[in-house]
Amino acid sequence: MLRKIVIKEFGRDGHCYLKKKLMKSSLTLTVENVLKSISVDKKYKGYALEESLIAFKYLQKLGLRNTIWWKSLIKLSIGFIKKIFFYKKLILRESLKKDKYKILVAINFSIADTRHSKILIDFINEFPDKMDLLIVTNQKCVEEHCLKNDFSCIFFKNSIYNFNLGDLLSGYTINESFIFKEYREYIDFLNVLYLRVTPKIVITTQDFLLPDFYFAKVANFQNIQTITHQHGEIPNSEKSLYSVLFSDYFMCWGEVSKERLKRSINEDRIKIVGTTKFGKIRAKNSFIKENILITPTVFPLHQLKFILSNTLIEIKDFNNIIIKTHPSQNTKEIKDVIDEICKLNEITTNIKVIGSEEGLIDLLDNAFILINIKSGAYLEGVLSGTSLIDLDLDEVNSSLFQNADAFIKVSDLKNEIAKRKSDSKYNESIIRNQNLLLKKNIFSSTLETEIEFVKGLL
Repeated sequence: MLRKIVIKEFGRDGHCYLKKKLMKSSLTLTVENVLKSISVDKKYKGYALEESLIAFKYLQKLGLRNTIWWKSLIKLSIGFIKKIFFYKKLILRESLKKDKYKILVAINFSIADTRHSKILIDFINEFPDKMDLLIVTNQKCVEEHCLKNDFSCIFFKNSIYNFNLGDLLSGYTINESFIFKEYREYIDFLNVLYLRVTPKIVITTQDFLLPDFYFAKVANFQNIQTITHQHGEIPNSEKSLYSVLFSDYFMCWGEVSKERLKRSINEDRIKIVGTTKFGKIRAKNSFIKENILITPTVFPLHQLKFILSNTLIEIKDFNNIIIKTHPSQNTKEIKDVIDEICKLNEITTNIKVIGSEEGLIDLLDNAFILINIKSGAYLEGVLSGTSLIDLDLDEVNSSLFQNADAFIKVSDLKNEIAKRKSDSKYNESIIRNQNLLLKKNIFSSTLETEIEFVKGLL
């Protein structure tokens, strides 16, 4: 049964990147400062509204969120027009098989996003008691997948570019007002939904990201058990955004992730279950490949420029260098930075900069060396059989992949790459050590452990 419901609403309301080890990171300070100023209004008291801005504020500080005033003004103008001329604000479509469900799964990323949605798509596809599942999504492609595979599903779309005038008058920015308005709409929707379908468990991908945050926070308020997941590499730092997770349990990939998470959240909440994310990566014979692949996940841009400049100067005598940008990075900006570095340092080597248009696994198939710079791509590299270098940036052993063989200073890059290319036995020993450490990073490539844990909570 498919019902389409439209909810009507009528206007309610130094360039140096090195830091001392004991200093608090900018993320830690952002988290602490925001948590000091939690605001509540009467209706939403208890939901800690400003906490929904923590990830936004941090990513904004790194330059990964739009803060251009005229773009915000355009969005505000669209919001005014929508308030004046359009009444259809929220869209809700339901395809339900029954009235009550044991597990509610929130999938708020496109199926094409293998960093987030794949985790939950695999879960619902493999969970044995599918009649116990209700999928809630804001993505049409997920709704289509659910309808095609006979899952109970609700499609909920909040009102885009809607704002609250009171937030603006209170001193919040336009973008913050959009977030608050969206949050209030989700609170109203989820409060009603949870009471209606009475789930015992709510599952998300990563609840410090919007809108998964809303699903976890409202479930907490109604005393519903919550589970969220690791979607990418856990930062090797004293605190991370995981310190503001609201779910009762966090499903992580392996022992390495758990050890890092323990700096941010209580150990009792962390469950090692593995991941299906890397299940289809195939190992290859890396000795017939020539490319040097660099995966830098460094923010902001001036820090990335500093690191890449030193790296490219050191390896300028090698050919076939490819830089693969992180999905959240601006590929064009990085291309411009590379062009500037090459011009200033007379680097004539052809260096390709590739964004999301080409997959990491395809690039690794043709890579002999992976130079990893603070990126979770090292796991794909190890699984594909690529010889890994984890760049030593600050002479402190804080590499993501805890492998002494891989930890190389920038000044040693040229000699190390040459040695691995000329000495096959030496390179084979490095790859063997990589494989030995892999189990600490990925406990399992199946969902068996997670499904067993979830069923134990019911």
